[in-house]
Amino acid sequence: MTQLFKTFITLFFFLSTFGCRQQKTETQIFSGLINRFPQLKIHPQNQSNNFHLVRSVSFGRPKVSIELFSQPDAVDDKQQIILISNSDFKYYGIPFFSNTFYDYWNFSFDSVNSNKKRINSTFENELNTCLDSLNLNDTIGTAGEIIDELLFSVLHCQKIELSDSSKLLGVVLNGNSIQPDENWDSCSLRLKKNWEIISKELFPNKTIRYKSAYWDEKNARVYLFDFTNFKRHKRNQFKITTLRQDCVWHTVSL
Repeated sequence: MTQLFKTFITLFFFLSTFGCRQQKTETQIFSGLINRFPQLKIHPQNQSNNFHLVRSVSFGRPKVSIELFSQPDAVDDKQQIILISNSDFKYYGIPFFSNTFYDYWNFSFDSVNSNKKRINSTFENELNTCLDSLNLNDTIGTAGEIIDELLFSVLHCQKIELSDSSKLLGVVLNGNSIQPDENWDSCSLRLKKNWEIISKELFPNKTIRYKSAYWDEKNARVYLFDFTNFKRHKRNQFKITTLRQDCVWHTVSL
């Protein structure tokens, strides 16, 4: 047996073992996350298998990975999970719920949906807890790099500029079958209020901006990050305002 062949066998064994261990870890995290947030559940059997990998990115030294998992498109009101890991192969799962769960996103200008069981957490809280738990909220800006990669590489968001007003004021229809229709005028008024917040915070008559807004078109949300109290070379907590951009409206076929 040549040395090259031995090296190949060793590498193959390592990758196979690592792949199995990673898959087992992901399964355990998904099961634990579904137990904590039963709103993620579709079927009582094979809970973790309801999610498939949509997109992933790895970056930095030491390496950090971000993965986006989703329930199948055929599922009504499908949910997603963001899985983040650090260089020590420790993982943290963040529910990435649909717009149905108003309280999780803490939407401005939206009351809590009384038809859904309340979620005892928010996206802002889960994101900050994840960064702290994985020791990624350090003093050299790693957390900021993770947010950038999450927003742009994984979620494909775009940074909002003043010229985006017409696009963000247009009503995005959501045909979610489990949600009741919304009033069209109420939707339009909410979008105008959303834009008032965005334009006021992002485009004041000041040279320095302390807030940034990102348009998640696929999920019909705007994430407004407030960096006002951020300090250099310090651990910082991310403060996020989330705005809902869709309108539930069921088309009627004749």
